[in-house]
Amino acid sequence: MSALSIGIGNGVLRMLQINDAGKIFQKETAFDFNPAVSASAKAIEDASQNLHEILSHTDELDFNDQLTAGILIGTDQTFLSVFPVDFSDEKTNIDSHILWELSNYFPGTYKNFNIRYYRLNNFSSGPVDEILLLAIDRKKIETLKTLFENAGIKIRNIEVDHFSVEKFLRENYSSEISNRRILNIGSRPGRIDFSILEKGNLKMYDFDTLEHLTVENSIIRQINNTQSLFGNIDNLFVYGDSNFERINEFLQVQFPEIKILQSVLPVDGHKFSPLYGLSLKNLALNN
Repeated sequence: MSALSIGIGNGVLRMLQINDAGKIFQKETAFDFNPAVSASAKAIEDASQNLHEILSHTDELDFNDQLTAGILIGTDQTFLSVFPVDFSDEKTNIDSHILWELSNYFPGTYKNFNIRYYRLNNFSSGPVDEILLLAIDRKKIETLKTLFENAGIKIRNIEVDHFSVEKFLRENYSSEISNRRILNIGSRPGRIDFSILEKGNLKMYDFDTLEHLTVENSIIRQINNTQSLFGNIDNLFVYGDSNFERINEFLQVQFPEIKILQSVLPVDGHKFSPLYGLSLKNLALNN
């Protein structure tokens, strides 16, 4: 039994497959299609044919008529917001409040999103707590379904890269996570994402766009804010396909007291860790 994960974006396709024995296959290749941008039927058809060619010429996949894969998308392809919710209220009222929040940003189209939310457990006293709302436009989901299904791929699930990394961390750094506080940093062109895992639980999420802010200033602000709110950070983990070496060098100089966890993947672990996390999740579901 094996689990395959595929991610596309920024002109690149990445795939990672893991089997029950723990053997890992990973591949990166150029792929000129961006699911975050509206595409014509012809563009999707051409991209599907290109994807089929790539997969059918990848011997390690044993691709015949159809594959099943988890699909990974970036946080930049989603809407994310953090806000307080009163959990003493009835679930229907909580759901209504979440939809109302989404409608403030998308007044005419808020019903066209698939949504999920995560309780962040920021406040230990009282019923009011923060949640992280994650919403994906259904048009993007349909585009992905058409793209992959026309290429001969059955979609198992669609996950977001930053939160797939959490599975990777829990699986490979259980001792570091069990009683510690980890800042997870994801860097992509023009954006940097942050989340805190505390004792394995999602505690905080935030992100910066980098039009008028340097990566270094964003990280300093986030680490200072995090430590003032939650206490000392025990470990750092950095992933992504932009500014990776720059960020690591900066952290080593500015925050030498905080240990930086390294990916266990032997090649380009910072790029493939989210895919590894999704494959681990789906391999566990298979078993």
